[in-house]
Amino acid sequence: MAATRHKILLVEDQRAHVKLIERAFEFAGASFQLNTAGSLREARTLLARWTPDVVIADLELPDGRGTDLIPAQQSDAPYPVIVLTSHGDENIAVEVMKAGALDYVVKSASVMRDMPRITTAALREWKHLLERRRAEEARTQSLRLLEGVLDSLSAQVAVLDHSGMILMVNSAWARAGIHNPF
Repeated sequence: MAATRHKILLVEDQRAHVKLIERAFEFAGASFQLNTAGSLREARTLLARWTPDVVIADLELPDGRGTDLIPAQQSDAPYPVIVLTSHGDENIAVEVMKAGALDYVVKSASVMRDMPRITTAALREWKHLLERRRAEEARTQSLRLLEGVLDSLSAQVAVLDHSGMILMVNSAWARAGIHNPF
């Protein structure tokens, strides 16, 4: 069985940094397919016809910021974004993470060499985030279904926890104005 090839979009305008990261991914083996763009414009052109598994974007680009590639609706985001920067700054790191970046990495020779590991860890974290989102959506749908079923009943129904605390009542119970009789 062939190993999964992770599709990566690297958005970096510094050619030397691109070369270092390309070499690191080449050294890491065939499990990565790396496409590069030197600007937001190039990146958006690529993203219009190709969806990567992850985007690694320099914070400061000639035509904007790497954070501009973070999807507006995080719940529907098709890929995570790792933001690279030459200058570590706590305030900017917080801003970048609040914008929806999965990771914020300060460039150095060792970080460039370690990008395959950083990317693999980010992809693993992204997978867990998606699984949690799906589980939460399934839970929400189940709750709505349960509420709908309970509300369709003419009988007064209350759902209690193990200690007798009321967790949920149907509309028939609510209309009757019953206080906790338990």
